[in-house]
Amino acid sequence: MADSGDEVQRRSQEGLVATVPAGPLSAIQKAQEVYDVAQLPERDASEKIFQHVQSYADDNGGEYIAFSGVSKRVFENFCIRRELERSNGRVTYFGADSGILLVKMPARAHEVAQATAIDDLRDQAVAMGLKRKIYRVGVSQYDSIDNNGAAKQPDDGLAPSDYRFADGDFPTFVMEAANTRSLQCIRAAKD
Repeated sequence: MADSGDEVQRRSQEGLVATVPAGPLSAIQKAQEVYDVAQLPERDASEKIFQHVQSYADDNGGEYIAFSGVSKRVFENFCIRRELERSNGRVTYFGADSGILLVKMPARAHEVAQATAIDDLRDQAVAMGLKRKIYRVGVSQYDSIDNNGAAKQPDDGLAPSDYRFADGDFPTFVMEAANTRSLQCIRAAKD
């Protein structure tokens, strides 16, 4: 591990270098590791990200994995691999300009909380007369409308059935659930 005063670096089993905030800040809030894949060849980067997410998924439900230096092509290849393998995790990619990819590993408590909340919201909509006119959209991925490569997978959402809901259109209502100790963390996660 190298220590640069404000940060600590460590290497994962997959060979990715993680930067962890150190010093007084890490004592106050949980350290967030950020794995930089910018130095890896594109053909290897998406595979390394996938392997790391898979190895992390079993033991770390409810946490985030952060990657930097992720190009649009690396993100697209990672998504293809995730679909083929039916991988866990919800992705948020902030686009090629930032190169930031967050993968949220939902825990059982997270899944129960969001499913209960979205079911209650749908039940309320049905009670208001929207029976058979609103449906759950699940964890589908939605891409940025400005074509910068950004993408988001919400925990769930609702959309009206009489609206011509084309593939990739944003739902009317999006659900994001979080298990956190502070309102500040929830606000940061939604942004």
